[in-house]
Amino acid sequence: MFGGTNLYSGQHFQSAIHGFFSANTLVNADGFWLRNPDPNLEWGQMLGTGANFARRFPRAWARIKAEDQGQFRAPGGLFTFAGLSPHQAALGALGASGGTDEPGTEHWHIVARVPSAALAAGLLRFLRHHGSLYAAMLALVSLVTWLLNL
Repeated sequence: MFGGTNLYSGQHFQSAIHGFFSANTLVNADGFWLRNPDPNLEWGQMLGTGANFARRFPRAWARIKAEDQGQFRAPGGLFTFAGLSPHQAALGALGASGGTDEPGTEHWHIVARVPSAALAAGLLRFLRHHGSLYAAMLALVSLVTWLLNL
């Protein structure tokens, strides 16, 4: 609750993230999912299910926890992430100003993951659609280079 409003379950928050979290997740500072496309993975810490981003993707979690934002490949796929402070987000949503986070305030991470299989399939699809164009351009550049060297 913040100022009498439950920001997480509020209609504005839910509608704002509805489409966004169809492909992205929200992870708390301990590595547990707060939002996930699979609702069974959410709130593992509170519900005792143990569902945990940090355990499922340990190498990715180590990097996400150490940095505020970024993109990298690790076992499990391509990870893109940004940190956020719910305290600062709440202040901003209410039009209030606030300095830096107070010690002990929560820090969350928005994480998007493209699985390795999807990356490989995307590359193959790209090559299938555009491979002949690149082959033709390579042949043209080779021909021009050969002609210039005569």
